[in-house]
Amino acid sequence: MADAAASPDQLMAQFDLVQRQLARVDRQLQALEQALMESQQALATVRHLAESSGRQEMLLPIGGGVHVRATLDAGQSVLLPIGAGYSTDGKAADVAAALEQRLKSIQSQFAAANEEATRLTETAAAINEHLGSLSST
Repeated sequence: MADAAASPDQLMAQFDLVQRQLARVDRQLQALEQALMESQQALATVRHLAESSGRQEMLLPIGGGVHVRATLDAGQSVLLPIGAGYSTDGKAADVAAALEQRLKSIQSQFAAANEEATRLTETAAAINEHLGSLSST
C-alpha cells in the first residue's frame, strides 16, 4: 500500500510496478482460461468415449482449425500427456478421472490468480487516489 510520506516520484514508481504485475497476472489468467477451456472440451470428449459402446465417428482436430473424420472403438485406450513430452495411455474412464483432477487444479490456479489481480487492482487504485490527493494540495 502507498506510504503516506512517499514522494510523488516514489508513488509513480510503485504504481508502475503494480501495473506491470497486473499485466503479468492478466496474461496468466488468459493462459489459464485457455487451459480451462481445452481441459473441459477434452474431458467432455473422453467422458463420451467412456460412456459409449461400439464404434464412434468423430471429427479429430489436427491443427489450424482442420479436422479429419475418424472412427474410434469404445474400448480403445486414450493417451494423456503427463508433461516433459511424455504421455501415458489408459481406459477412457481412467483418463477422464485424471482430467477431472487436472481441471480442478487449473480452476484453483485461476481462482488464486484472480484474487491476486483483484488485490493488485485495489492497490493501484489506492496509489492513484493518493497521487490525486497530492496533486490537489
